[in-house]
Amino acid sequence: GHPVTMFGHPTTLPTGPAALAVISGRPLLVAACIREAPEQFRARVWLVESARTGDRQADTAALTEAMGQLFEEAIAIAPEQWFAAFQPYWLDQRAAARGRSR
Repeated sequence: GHPVTMFGHPTTLPTGPAALAVISGRPLLVAACIREAPEQFRARVWLVESARTGDRQADTAALTEAMGQLFEEAIAIAPEQWFAAFQPYWLDQRAAARGRSR
């Protein structure tokens, strides 16, 4: 993944979504679905924007960083409803997990 800072902590995000957007020329979106009540949800979608320079690698990195900023905004709406993945998300957690597995 590409290094980004989210909520003041370093992590990485996969570059695949941004790379596909850059290569295809299509927009990249971030979406969130927030539970407001039992069986009641609110969806929100953000357009991920970043200046395109024509340099695929640089444009992918910039778009990935912009995606991370929008993830922060989406997560901040209802942080108790967020989950990252089934693995440590923050880099310091990953290092600690590697140390425990030895």
